[in-house]
Formats: sequence, structure tokens, C-alpha cells
Amino acid sequence: MIKTLENLMNAKQIVFIDQIVQNLEGSYTPTGIVLWFLRQRTQLEGMRPADYFLEDNWDPEDPAWKKLLN
Repeated sequence: MIKTLENLMNAKQIVFIDQIVQNLEGSYTPTGIVLWFLRQRTQLEGMRPADYFLEDNWDPEDPAWKKLLN
């Protein structure tokens, strides 16, 4: 399998989403985790995380995401 920049970015995105879910598992029920992704976030300029993930080129290195993880 040839690794491309796109594949590497997808891997980073998947790992990042997993980190978010792991952080939320300590405080939220499975339904609560889903709802977390559906609520608007000021750190994402009012976007919902779920909407942000649907963008083609979202970057897990974006400083807004760092704020969400802290």
C-alpha cells in the first residue's frame, strides 16, 4: 500500500477523534458523547464538531481543537 499525504491526514484525523472520545468517556454516557459532537462550540466559531469533521481538509493540528481537548 502506498502512503499518501491524504492517507496520513486521514489517520491523524481518526486518532484525533479517538482522543476526543476517550476524553469524553470519563464524564459522558455514549449518548452524551454523540450529543457533544452535535452541539455548537465557540472554540470552533459556532460550528458543531460533527460539521467540522465533514469539511474536506479539517486539520487536527488546528489550535481551536487544542482548546477543546484541554
